[in-house]
Amino acid sequence: MALENLQLPLKLKPVLLLASGGSALKVLDWLDETALTENLTVTMLDERFVDDPAESNFTQLQETDFYTVALERDINFLGTLPRRGDTLQTLADRHEAALRSWRQKNPQGITIALMGMGPDGHTAGIFPSRDKNFFDYTFLSERWVAGYDNKGQKLPPLRVTATMTFLETIDHALAFVAGEEKKAALNKVLLGEGELHRLPALIWRQMKDVRIFTDIQN
Repeated sequence: MALENLQLPLKLKPVLLLASGGSALKVLDWLDETALTENLTVTMLDERFVDDPAESNFTQLQETDFYTVALERDINFLGTLPRRGDTLQTLADRHEAALRSWRQKNPQGITIALMGMGPDGHTAGIFPSRDKNFFDYTFLSERWVAGYDNKGQKLPPLRVTATMTFLETIDHALAFVAGEEKKAALNKVLLGEGELHRLPALIWRQMKDVRIFTDIQN
């Protein structure tokens, strides 16, 4: 039912579909091919700033069956792969410019996000931080995209991600939470417990329309 609701606007209006890395990408392969029209533009919510393209989220997208079909149908993509000479800031600036350009050209367009959550409550490349001032400055400013150093994480620490400010503009989001190890964080999100800088997935409660799907048992 959720996929049917997702596919309908893809056929009728300009749509910007924003995907996260990881398991949320698998949902794309379930989209009906009839929904892949010239109305659709696809990009990433978050990206890893890495030297090896194989580690990037956009490369993960390119490895899906969805991407192969989308190319055949001339779907538009806003790439997020770092280019030679890029800095964290230039990549963030370029992605922000692309998002704002799409919105300017499609004022009546719909934005749809596919999101996930980690056991620590991170979402869309926004990780918990002990430093509230840093978190607020980075993710709650007027910017739509931020580049930052997520120090101390095992994952690539340099990230480019949509900010909380941009997430609040998204029209519809599907959030996929799989694995019992995420139960504690998910319960806190559902109950609205905690602080945003320590549990970023709490942003789901502030977004316009978020539907959560999970295999976690209560």
